[in-house]
Amino acid sequence: MSVIPSDVANLVAWFKSDMGTYQDAAKAVPCTEGTTVYTWANQVGGGFDMVQANAARRPTWVYTGPLYKPELQFITSDVLGSTHALIAQPITVFIAGKRTGFGGAPSCWMINGDAAGCQIAHSSPNPAPYIWAGGSVIQSATTIGTAPLFMCAQFNGASSFLRFNGAANASGSPGPNGVTNIHLMGDAGATYWLPGSIYEFLIYNRALTLTEIQSLEEYFGFRYGIMATALHSAIKNSPSRGSVGALRKLVVGGIDYRLGVKRNNSEGSPNPPSLEIDQPNFFAFRWGVDPGNRTISVKVKQVSNVAGLRPQLVIKADASLGVPVDVIGEAPAGLDWVTIGPVAVNPTSSGVLWVEIWNVDTDTFGSSAIFDHIVAR
Repeated sequence: MSVIPSDVANLVAWFKSDMGTYQDAAKAVPCTEGTTVYTWANQVGGGFDMVQANAARRPTWVYTGPLYKPELQFITSDVLGSTHALIAQPITVFIAGKRTGFGGAPSCWMINGDAAGCQIAHSSPNPAPYIWAGGSVIQSATTIGTAPLFMCAQFNGASSFLRFNGAANASGSPGPNGVTNIHLMGDAGATYWLPGSIYEFLIYNRALTLTEIQSLEEYFGFRYGIMATALHSAIKNSPSRGSVGALRKLVVGGIDYRLGVKRNNSEGSPNPPSLEIDQPNFFAFRWGVDPGNRTISVKVKQVSNVAGLRPQLVIKADASLGVPVDVIGEAPAGLDWVTIGPVAVNPTSSGVLWVEIWNVDTDTFGSSAIFDHIVAR
């Protein structure tokens, strides 16, 4: 089953676009569509909140991220910074986001406050990023466009490396310097800014193992719909990973801002939490498949109005994979937990299908459908 970042030891900073964004220093006024971010709260505590006191340099919080999630948009010289003590080496960093161009020279995804310690950056306008840690550590062999991505950078240990979308990219010397006073998408002095967006940012104060890194890359791939080829072998055709992990660990582990879609901490089969859709709406996720007969099912509990339209699981048509029409499974009658499916398809090639789970009750607006335990085979 997929992990979430807090399942992996030595997490010291975790910033998510759908949690802990505030318009003020006191963290009393949550961000809403189009407002700017004063404070981005660290989800593992211990300080390290990202802040921007200068109103003219705050990123904007908008609902335009991948898979209906919000993102923090950084325009000209926008930056968030955290004042904290030195994080001991080695460190492992994950960044999910995108660039939209280049700004300063260099243009930095992450940079020490003093600009002399550590950077993950571009030598503008070079789209191939590099790591600097008190010296040049790695120059990537791969360029980064403007599409959403996630990257892993590890340095200041026995060695250093960069990975993009689940694939190894470049490795090199470790670098001598740790990190302190981290800034995102630019420096405090507005010299090294990078225009783009951030969805999520993690720091671990140790060198993670390859297995740990790959499990977190699976997390990012599902959470943001970035299904790189390198991830497919790890997530498809497994009843205990893939879509099960996407629902139980990634979706309900955070907050999804789609209308009526939320975490339910008291219901679940076999165990809470679960995903509740309390209004007519759906939640969509991706399912990696190979050719041949494939099935997917989900447990659901409809709270009321079982005589009305019942919850559905919909496999969306994709002619390129040999699925010409939507395939729909409907929940049987019953107030307790029931199972939709298994709903079957027979794709003709490897790829990724979209799956939707629906509360289609339009007779009684506000009648909840609670989903749990997706199994894909």
